[in-house]
Amino acid sequence: MLISINNLKKGEQFVHLFQFLKLFTASINIGLRKDKFYVQGMDSSHVSVFEASLNSDWFDVYDINEDTTLGVNVNLFFKILNIRSDSHKINIIHNGDNLDIELISDLKSEYDKFFTMPLMDLDSEELNIQESDSTLIFSMESKKFKTLIDQFSNFGDDIEFKYSDDELMLISDNNTEGSMKINIKLDDMESCEVEENANFKCSYNLKIISNMAQFQKLTNDVFLHISPEMPFQLIYNLDDNNYVRFFLAPKISDD
Repeated sequence: MLISINNLKKGEQFVHLFQFLKLFTASINIGLRKDKFYVQGMDSSHVSVFEASLNSDWFDVYDINEDTTLGVNVNLFFKILNIRSDSHKINIIHNGDNLDIELISDLKSEYDKFFTMPLMDLDSEELNIQESDSTLIFSMESKKFKTLIDQFSNFGDDIEFKYSDDELMLISDNNTEGSMKINIKLDDMESCEVEENANFKCSYNLKIISNMAQFQKLTNDVFLHISPEMPFQLIYNLDDNNYVRFFLAPKISDD
């Protein structure tokens, strides 16, 4: 079993993915399938789900003879990957109860580096995620989205999305320490799909959305899917076939 990433941008994306997965969980199962590299997991409070799907052709080498599941300590895996320099290509080799990671450079000034990481035996069941239509889908620059979420986080623990009359309102209200609100008109959205006569409001945990926003360097744009009484979806499309996405259950209204 051998996986290799030689491309600089893809190497950065791969490292960035594991840098912030530790905000959701300490350990994950990596599914090495014949056709793709797949990661799925839940946060400790079991209100959000994340998944990453990278097809075999996303990698420079993807030599997987049979489907395999590897239990990995997320923080340790990132510590190893983070040692990589721009000139290093990444080789990942399954070796019995261990995972060997090689950082190989063609530059004489850069050392090749070799790591062995023990694998874990994790008991987790993969969820069957059903695709569904969303009431509102729109995109935003990833960096802008993170900045907004950081600002909203100063004013409350939750964020409310209200949509009506071709306008989306985002609100965070602490009651005792003030509130923040922005209005985004339909015409001002970078891209948008919305159901006819849509009218809804729904609230979500702001800290978890903030954790999702940390993945901003994966792609220039992020896509948000919002539907009343349905999980919030946030998707980073690496290209047409590969993605990292998150789901977050809505807050239950007191009304």
